Amino acid sequence: MTVYWEVLAPMTVNYSVFVHLYGRGGEAVGRFDTYPGLGAWPTTLLSPGDVLADTYPVPIFAEAEEAAPARLRVAVGLYEYDRPGFPRPPVVDAAGQPLETPFVGEAKLIPWRWPAPAPAHPRRVRFDDHIALTGYDTTCTPRSGPCELTLYWTADGVPSADYQVFIQLWREDAQVAGFDGPPVNGDYPTGWWAAGETIVDRHAIPLPADLPPADYRFRLGLYRLETGRRLPAADSAGPLPDFAVVIPLVNEE
Repeated sequence: MTVYWEVLAPMTVNYSVFVHLYGRGGEAVGRFDTYPGLGAWPTTLLSPGDVLADTYPVPIFAEAEEAAPARLRVAVGLYEYDRPGFPRPPVVDAAGQPLETPFVGEAKLIPWRWPAPAPAHPRRVRFDDHIALTGYDTTCTPRSGPCELTLYWTADGVPSADYQVFIQLWREDAQVAGFDGPPVNGDYPTGWWAAGETIVDRHAIPLPADLPPADYRFRLGLYRLETGRRLPAADSAGPLPDFAVVIPLVNEE
């Protein structure tokens, strides 16, 4: 990662530099600590007006493979390596407001190899804007209580927007509950997807444990949060009613 620094005033401390990467759930997935210029530019020797382009080879933690793909948040800053607690100089944003963590940008983390998972329930539904649903797994039954619904998405291009997933529970012609949220819990928005990617999207569903006996089904799809407009969807038989995929709740009996 290349970071651009501008020196605003003389410095009396030789600062160290940190670059930290945060992925799914705000977990750290990579870090690099060094001196400016990998040690070639002590900050006490820099002059006001100097502009430095500093490139850092940031290693990714091996365990981060389990949390890819993800949108990373990049934090960059200075600290005093030789003092207890590694104190950092105060940081403010463009409006002069203090920042606890100096996030400067975002980056994309992809797996070493994209998975080709085989969902337990294959289902091919084509959505507009380069997105398809290829199947699902579920632990949900009418008596399961909290459960998990896993959706398998593929992309054949870069979607033009960040979409939300809607998941509704229906009994006959009445909606019983609804669960909405971004894919991958917001950690890998659809606007970051690219052709050839397979995204495994797990949703925790807080079903009540005392659903009365009936035939239940999920209805799910994608929509724009800003407008509420659903993304058109179709399967081999044609456009889906209400652009919603229907998934039955499997009876345990």
